[in-house]
Amino acid sequence: PLSGAWLAPGYPPHVPPMGLLAGPADLRALPWLAMKYGCSGLFIPDVLDWGDAPFQRAGPLQTTLFYPGTIAGIEGVLPSVRLKWLRRGLEDAAYLQILRQRGQVAVATGLVDSLVHYAGADAAGDLEADARLDGWARDPQVWVTARRLLAEEAQQAVSPAELSSRQLLAQRL
Repeated sequence: PLSGAWLAPGYPPHVPPMGLLAGPADLRALPWLAMKYGCSGLFIPDVLDWGDAPFQRAGPLQTTLFYPGTIAGIEGVLPSVRLKWLRRGLEDAAYLQILRQRGQVAVATGLVDSLVHYAGADAAGDLEADARLDGWARDPQVWVTARRLLAEEAQQAVSPAELSSRQLLAQRL
């Protein structure tokens, strides 16, 4: 199960980052891009990179997803906002997998292609330094809408109703 290609966060515009300046769409796009490119998983190193100073890192990538609760005066572990965004992307990937398993490959592929266009070597132009921008949607509202559509399509695929949401919308229009 661990064999195959893995996707790791990186530097935009080639791969979405996970640093402190990454937005919700960047982290949410990681699982989508992994599905688009047929990756076996996400490689996210050092999610518990705690030291004497938990907010200072030595490495170039800031992939810490958990922080010690002592910095907030509580015992335990604190999840980061980046973990929440990444979790939403992973949940979206689960919806996409349900659609594919239920024979809705065209719907899943259409949604993936509309939100994540390209990454990695596909984001490079004629030269590696000449990159194409906007490899994934950055508008948070687009991701909210896609999540709603994914949930509706997955629900319809798992337990079909007499009329699909598209048919109901067509009747209303």
